[in-house]
Amino acid sequence: VFAPNNAAFNALATALGTNLAGLLADVPTLTAILQYHVATEGAQRVTHLSNGERLDTLLKGRQLTVAASWRGTRINGERSSAGLLAVDAQAGRAVVHVV
Repeated sequence: VFAPNNAAFNALATALGTNLAGLLADVPTLTAILQYHVATEGAQRVTHLSNGERLDTLLKGRQLTVAASWRGTRINGERSSAGLLAVDAQAGRAVVHVV
């Protein structure tokens, strides 16, 4: 799971021409955003992510791409890129990375 932090949600809301309350009220859009941030390959710690690896997501037909280097790891989407701010938080059977 690549969990956007509050700043990321606020920036997304602004980019969509709304505010956070408006984004949270738009259930279809919010559902797609959340699905896009969940990889289907199962729980993966950051050390198991490889540069150039493509991760299928719960949003059908959409993938995220891992960009790993000595500077850190970024997750690239179709229109955005995010650095990993916190990694490897165990949440039940999932591993959460904050972006």
